[in-house]
Amino acid sequence: MIGRVVFMALGAVMVLAACDEGADGQATAQAPAPPLQTAAAQQPQTAADEMVLPERAKTGEDWSKSLPEVYRAMSDCLAADAAPPAYALSVAPESRGMVLVGMVGKDNARSDCRISTLGGKPDSIMPMGERQIHGPHFFPASFGEPPSQCAEAAQVTTKAGALLGWLVWAKPDCA
Repeated sequence: MIGRVVFMALGAVMVLAACDEGADGQATAQAPAPPLQTAAAQQPQTAADEMVLPERAKTGEDWSKSLPEVYRAMSDCLAADAAPPAYALSVAPESRGMVLVGMVGKDNARSDCRISTLGGKPDSIMPMGERQIHGPHFFPASFGEPPSQCAEAAQVTTKAGALLGWLVWAKPDCA
């Protein structure tokens, strides 16, 4: 009963706050304030079922086939790089719902970003350790067209045709 009274009182306060007295003394309703834009709302919200992968990513044996599932996390890491725009060298799932994104910023510094698969604020960004990089790189659309010499680039889009970026595979026979 007490909870219901408190809820009703809060509702009345909200209704009163949304009204104002006009010049003629009559109560007039005000338009509600627009919702606040949060950093999460400004990040890519592309759902896995809205992404169109190039054929090579769909049938490949590298991390790119899981791009729809890791896109949000990867994008949040790239946005957090100290020298944007950044691109992803690799994406590797880890335990407990985490992803490790190897990335390169505009200053060519290589970093590892550890983040939840759901995205958000990265848990850590640290200099990249020595390791073999396998699979394609991902260049977000904000980066601009990726390098094409000695590489095969394929667009990643939404079903509506919006460009998300490019997956770029190195050509093994090119020096």
